[in-house]
Amino acid sequence: MLGRQHSTSVLPDVPKRPVGREGEVATMMAAWDRVTAQGSTRLVISSEAGAGKSILASCFLKDAEIPRTNIVEFAGTVAGRHSPFASLRDTLIRWVKPVEGAEPDDVSERISGWFAGDDMARAMHANVLRSLIEGRIEDGTAGRQAVFAACEALVEHLPRPLAVVIEDAHWLDHSTLEILDRISANESAQIFLLVLSRPEFRAEWTDPRQTQITLAGLSNKTCISLIEQVAGSRVEPAVARQIMDATNGLPLYVEELTKSLIESGQIVRERNIFRATSLAAQAITPPTLLDLITSRLDMLGEAKLLAQISSVLGRSFDRAALVDVCLLYTSPSPRDRG
Repeated sequence: MLGRQHSTSVLPDVPKRPVGREGEVATMMAAWDRVTAQGSTRLVISSEAGAGKSILASCFLKDAEIPRTNIVEFAGTVAGRHSPFASLRDTLIRWVKPVEGAEPDDVSERISGWFAGDDMARAMHANVLRSLIEGRIEDGTAGRQAVFAACEALVEHLPRPLAVVIEDAHWLDHSTLEILDRISANESAQIFLLVLSRPEFRAEWTDPRQTQITLAGLSNKTCISLIEQVAGSRVEPAVARQIMDATNGLPLYVEELTKSLIESGQIVRERNIFRATSLAAQAITPPTLLDLITSRLDMLGEAKLLAQISSVLGRSFDRAALVDVCLLYTSPSPRDRG
C-alpha cells in the first residue's frame, strides 16, 4: 500500500497544535475543501527556519482527517538539489523500505503492484522506477520522459483527493519539481499540492494560481503565551522580552531558549513566576539549536564562510562593510604573495 506510512513520512509527528496559527490552519482547511469542489489546488507556505512550517503542515493533515493512503510526501535535500529525480528516488526508496532486505524479485513484484492495467505497460513503468531506485536510469530526454510517464501512471492509481506535500522545497531538484508541477496542473486530478519552503524559493508553475501563506514570528501576546506554556508558569516581563528579542518570535527558538534558560538555572520560579538569576545581556544559543545551526552551516559549502562573517557583523550591516571584510579573508597575505 502506498501513501503516508510511519516509515515514509518526512513531517514530524507532533502531539499538540501550533500556538497562534489558527488563521493559517483555517486557510489550509479552506484550500483542501476547494480540491473536492473545484479541482487541484496549490498552497505555498513560506518562512524562515524555526517558524513552524512542518509542524503546521503535520497538524493540518491530522485536523483535515486525510487518510494516510491519500498523502504522499517529498523532501528536498542539500545533497540532492542538483541531482535529477533525487527527491523522487528518495520517496520511492521510502515506499520500498518496509521490505528492506527482501529479495530483488520481491521488490520488483512490489513495484509492479503499484500499477494496474495492461501487463506490458505495467512492466515497463515498474522497470523504469526500479531502475531509478537503483540509480541506473537512462540519461537524456528518453530517460526523463520514461520517468515522467511512469510517475503519471502511478499517480492515476492513487486515491483521491490526494495531498502531495513537498518539505524543504527550496532544495528540491528541478526534475522532481517538474513532475509535481505537471500532475498538479490538471484540475480534474483533485491534487492538493502543499509546498513548504524558505522565502528564497521560486518556481515557474504551469498554472500560476496558488494560495500563499507567509509565516512571520509570533505576536508578542502569543509569544508570551508560548513561553509560559513551555515554562509551566508565568514569566516576568523582562525575561519574556529578552526571549522575544533573541528569537524574533520564531516558535522553535522560543521553545528551545525558554527550556535552556530554565535548565541552566538562568531563570528560576519564585512564588509562581519565573525570574532572572544571572540572565546574560544576550541569551546563549541552546545546545539543541546550536547543533542544528552547525549542521545547516556545514551544508552550505563555500557559502559557510560568508554566513560566519555575517554573523559577526550583526543582524544588519552595510553591504560595503561585508565586501571589505570578505576581501580580508579571501585576499592572499603578503607572505603568500611573495
